[in-house]
Amino acid sequence: MDKGTTIEFKTLSEEDISNLRKVYQNLDKIWEFQCKVNQNLMVYLFGEQLGAHYWEKFTREYDRNIMRMMKGMDSEKKGDLVANIFLNENIYAHV
Repeated sequence: MDKGTTIEFKTLSEEDISNLRKVYQNLDKIWEFQCKVNQNLMVYLFGEQLGAHYWEKFTREYDRNIMRMMKGMDSEKKGDLVANIFLNENIYAHV
């Protein structure tokens, strides 16, 4: 794609639009988690010590930005977090 070219929504295929809707839904789930997360939820997800550690980092070092925090997590913990955000229907029972 040319460096100066932009994409216009009206030119997208139905498949492209469907894929974008899925991305929006995923972003909404991440945004919801970022807005609702508290120390109790971090402890539920990662245990007492690690949950408290991640909560401290999330609030102080990453300024409550979940995407920045995820960049600093190891792959296993990041996978645990993402799996819970997207698949755990009861995740917010601990908020």
